[in-house]
Amino acid sequence: MTQFPKAQPIIDEKLLASYHGAACEECLFNFKGNRAHHFVRRSHLRLDIPENLCVLCFDCHRRIHDGDQDLEKKLLKRRSKEDLAVLRGHAPHSGLWKLLED
Repeated sequence: MTQFPKAQPIIDEKLLASYHGAACEECLFNFKGNRAHHFVRRSHLRLDIPENLCVLCFDCHRRIHDGDQDLEKKLLKRRSKEDLAVLRGHAPHSGLWKLLED
């Protein structure tokens, strides 16, 4: 039987937790399995910088990927102006900016 190497996490979870905290940024659920959500999707731009990430539990992460734009908008509005400027500099044409227009 072929042995495949164990998949490595894309994001350094300790680094993410040190920047954003370990609890879900929406429901505050603190679980070791909380994961990074990329505002600018990894499929569009491999942008693994703290400004593009937030910590979410499985359920809140699923809500965003199922189309909950209100939640994504709320999370973006919590970001500092400096973080948003960095993110906009990397992804000026992202659809994210439409969420923040109103």
